[in-house]
Amino acid sequence: NLRFGPSIANDIRRQVIIPIWNIYSFFTNYAILDKFTPPADFKSPTPKNLMDKWILAEMKETSEMVKEYLILYQPDKAALSIENFINLLSNWYIRRNRRRFWKSGKFENNTKIDHDKYSAYETLYFVLITLSKIMSPIIPFITDEIYCNLTNEANWKKNSVHMEDFPVFNKKNKENEKLQIATRAAMRISSLGRSARSKTQIKVRQPINNLLFRSKQQIDPKYLEMIKEQVQDEVNVKNVDIVDESYKLSETNITLNKSVLGPKIGNKMGDLIKELNNLDHNLLIKNLQKTDSININDIELSIQDFNIEHDNLKDTEFIEDNNYEVSIETKLNSSLINEGSARELIHSIQNLRKDSGFNISDKIIMTYNSDEYLKNIINKFESHISEEILAKNIIFKQSKTEGSSFQINNSNIVISLKISN
Repeated sequence: NLRFGPSIANDIRRQVIIPIWNIYSFFTNYAILDKFTPPADFKSPTPKNLMDKWILAEMKETSEMVKEYLILYQPDKAALSIENFINLLSNWYIRRNRRRFWKSGKFENNTKIDHDKYSAYETLYFVLITLSKIMSPIIPFITDEIYCNLTNEANWKKNSVHMEDFPVFNKKNKENEKLQIATRAAMRISSLGRSARSKTQIKVRQPINNLLFRSKQQIDPKYLEMIKEQVQDEVNVKNVDIVDESYKLSETNITLNKSVLGPKIGNKMGDLIKELNNLDHNLLIKNLQKTDSININDIELSIQDFNIEHDNLKDTEFIEDNNYEVSIETKLNSSLINEGSARELIHSIQNLRKDSGFNISDKIIMTYNSDEYLKNIINKFESHISEEILAKNIIFKQSKTEGSSFQINNSNIVISLKISN
């Protein structure tokens, strides 16, 4: 039986076609603004930026997987590999690198080139061309349009993506594998950190002070700083640190799983409970995780024979999965709250820019009237706010002004925006 129909086709459109078209549109919009032109030769870039290195490694691995699946006549697995890569490209690489494309500076003659910005363009261009090639047997028409539009000015182009050879890359690189593991670790730790924030109902734009994590899998130490920086940005936290097994992230409570153990040990349950209460629960769990079983009172017990619960330490929220343990500090001081207000304000103004129909590169003048709290916030963070919203001037008006009203941390503000001449 072939499982197909309108709902499944719509899933493919939503999960693959729309995301890849959005990535393509993102690239072309900024490439036109910055006058980026295709490189003289189409070859894999050799970037210094770790994010560029990572996405190229993921792209090459995906390309090889797709080729193998297509050779084996398994287009479903090939399509799934592409979908997983597009998710990484859209939800991690593009989202985390937007600012590199937003930076001022064009690629024109007689202008100083920002090499980091150019590296981002060069990398994403290579990825999009490669992606159009490996997707072309599965989604032939859209990939051909993407390829032809992106290679229009290239002297190495073919008339169609379907005239291109399938990409061939070298075998896996050990260093790339370590970078991929580290980046996936950053993604997972960030996800757990956001979940911990959500459990305590701390808004995403409200900075927090500390996040501690413990990894149950090996991470190359030279990538720890990269992981910390990425988690800081993703979770909106000031400090990120890795801790070893000696550091206490939560209060651990362990009890016997009586429904599982009862039929096996019968009247020995009482003595086993007494012995368990005399043991160090944290040490017991560590031993269980290392050996999968432990002997107490001559009874062999596995981790399934226990109920394990974690209680939060004071002013923290703990969360874990099979590979990572994460604890965030939940206490907020006035400095953190003020910065959170500034971020909420920036978000509101950016939405107002979008609703007003401004172009992404338009410089603006902002006029506002607010209570004393938000006035102080704007004065304190004016430089950062101006940079984020592309404001040439931010002007406070004593009298009430016409505009859009917002409430931030129980304070009111009215904002008016206009394009700067």
